[in-house]
Amino acid sequence: MSTLTERKQAAIVELQKRSFWKATQPSIQQQILGLPDDCAGYLEDLINRQIEVGGVRQIAISELIVPDARPIFSILTIYLVQSLKDPSLAYRYQYHSWKHGPNSGSKGLLFVRNGFKLTHLLCLRGESFAVGGPTFDTFGGFIEVKKDDINKMVGNFKREISEEMGLKPEDELDLEEIIPLGRLFVDRGLTNNHPFIFAAVVNGEKATKIKTEEDAGNPDPYEMRSGTFLVPIKDVWGQKGFAMQNDDGYFLSIMMRMVALGRIVLS
Repeated sequence: MSTLTERKQAAIVELQKRSFWKATQPSIQQQILGLPDDCAGYLEDLINRQIEVGGVRQIAISELIVPDARPIFSILTIYLVQSLKDPSLAYRYQYHSWKHGPNSGSKGLLFVRNGFKLTHLLCLRGESFAVGGPTFDTFGGFIEVKKDDINKMVGNFKREISEEMGLKPEDELDLEEIIPLGRLFVDRGLTNNHPFIFAAVVNGEKATKIKTEEDAGNPDPYEMRSGTFLVPIKDVWGQKGFAMQNDDGYFLSIMMRMVALGRIVLS
């Protein structure tokens, strides 16, 4: 597999062939060319975007907002676009992208199986800087990966589960199954983010390593404090059930797709 540096250089070569790039001011071009190597996924998304979409044509990148501090996590791209119906109408359109581009990583839930039935799920609750307070969350995180590298994505998801539970490598959970659930647009009006979602299954008899703590001790220095807790699946449903209390879009999407696949039966 090519390195991030090689991916960035290849993306730049293709980017320089695009009409919107040639119409972009040199100062913004230099800003894009100066992005770190780990922004290769962002550059690849720039060259893969359709020039014409939704009745408008991309004319040029008019502004790029990138944090001065490192590491960079996100980029705001502002385009000058032109209406296809009325070429005299030109205006700005913008979207938010993680530095990895749409293939930002993975998120998922951990389920406990007793016998032939999924009986419990393991969820996270912690602090969110963007929200400004405590929220529910799912396991997973960022990874620099191409969209077809599912094996790397699965491996990263397994590692994230252990890290976010505060487990040492020797205590890693023995997962019975990992169920790919496709991908999710988290907020299509704001961001191109399109992460993978998964469900992982652990046997109830081997679930003794599962910690339910307010602070699981995630070793990642860039993640905020979070803890784990178990929820019986029977307590998810109903007007006062856990699904009505949990506003996290990943959780709700994962549960719905597990129901759609027949892996969880509503009762």
